[in-house]
Order: sequence, then C-alpha cells, then structure tokens
Amino acid sequence: LNYVSAEEGTGFTFQQNLSRAKIDFKNTKIKFYDYLEIEEIDKMLTKRQNARIIVLDNATAYVDDLKTAVLRRLKRDYPDVLFIIMAHSEKNEPTTAMAKLAKKLCNVYFRIEGLTAFVGGRCPGGTITINEQTAMLFHGSEIKNKKAS
Repeated sequence: LNYVSAEEGTGFTFQQNLSRAKIDFKNTKIKFYDYLEIEEIDKMLTKRQNARIIVLDNATAYVDDLKTAVLRRLKRDYPDVLFIIMAHSEKNEPTTAMAKLAKKLCNVYFRIEGLTAFVGGRCPGGTITINEQTAMLFHGSEIKNKKAS
C-alpha cells in the first residue's frame, strides 16, 4: 500500500493521527509519502514490486496535476492497481472535476459523514457505522436502522 498524504504531509501531526488510529508509521507494508508528482507515481507503478493499492489524499492537492485525462490514463495503464482517491465534498458531491469523474468511473465509493460511511456505486449500497454512539449524535437515531449488513 502506498499512501500519498499530498494535502497534510507526513509530519508530526500526521504521525500522531496514525498512532491514535493504532497504525505503525514504520510498518513496511504501508509506505507513506508526502506529495508526489504524477510522473513519480508513474515511476513507482512501473516497478516490478509495485504496490497494488495507491491512496491519494486529497484530490484537491492534485487539482492542477491530476486532470481527468490523466486519471483515465492511470486507470487504463494500471488495471490491476486499486486507486483510492479521497476528496472534499460540498452538498454530498466531490468538489473537483477529477474527483467527480473518479466517482463516476469507480465500482464503489464511500461518502463519510458523522462517523458513518454511506456506500454507493455499482453495488447494493448501504451504510456502515464507524462509531454508533457518535453517529447517532450526528444523524439521529434513524442511522441505527440504516446499518449495512
């Protein structure tokens, strides 16, 4: 897994957040990077021992570099790689054009709000409650009835 923390970087605050989530920053199966140029990501993906999962956090940080044509090319050139693209949203929709296209092209997407993941895409959909007590504070008691199986 390659995690590109393009927006926040991998500094002290990022490492504290990983520690709080009980993720070891020194875990060799997860490689953390600050912002990488698209060319660097391409180089990484052409290596024989390349990662099968790339997380780009956040689409807003790539607004100038990762245009819709580049996203389509990455999807075409690396069909065996899972790209996870995180994006800010407004009115329950991604804010950048590339993130909107990613949502249209993906098989499954997750919209996270109030410690609840709303699942959509080419799947049955549903909700996954991350923390039921906090989610109920945010969404009300009806979130308990919408829980995905």
